Formats: sequence, C-alpha cells, structure tokens
Amino acid sequence: MPPEMEDMADAAGAAAYEAYNVALDSGMETSKAASFAIEAASKIMTEMGAPTELVALMSKAAQEGFDLALSQGASAEEAFSSAGESIDQAMEDPLPNINEDK
Repeated sequence: MPPEMEDMADAAGAAAYEAYNVALDSGMETSKAASFAIEAASKIMTEMGAPTELVALMSKAAQEGFDLALSQGASAEEAFSSAGESIDQAMEDPLPNINEDK
C-alpha cells in the first residue's frame, strides 16, 4: 500500500474507532454504531481525496464484515475488528479502475 494510502487508512481507522466507541457509550445500538463509524471513516477518506468509488467499496466491505461477524455471535469489539479485516481483504483484491472514463 502506498504511504499516502497508509496515512489515509490510519486516519480513517482512528476516526471510525472513536466514532464507534462514542456511539456505543451513548447507548446506540451496535449496528447503528457501526454505520456511524463507517460514515466517519468515509468522511475522512473523502476529505483526504479518496475517489468516491473507493470510499463506497471500502464502506460496503466494512459493513458486510461487521454484519457477518455480528450474525455469527461476535462481540461488538470483535465485529468492529472483522470490519477492518474485511476492508483489508477488499484491498487485496484487484480494484476496479476507478480512474477509467465510463
């Protein structure tokens, strides 16, 4: 991963983690807290110049990983970790050419 992508991933991950914990601490339901965290990470990525398609891809991977883990009985913390793992997996797959004219 290029250094600028690592910086973005770190910033987005930190934003998601903080948003997730704040949401849970305020009594928000776990799935809604995950959505709140994903939105926070997406905002950071967009502000750092990530293409919309990449943000959408990573957001989808995170939500799917979170939901799957939760449905399999994972704790809130484990499900959050699974969301991150799903993003990592999505980034290992060949990315669509998001700069290609449509």
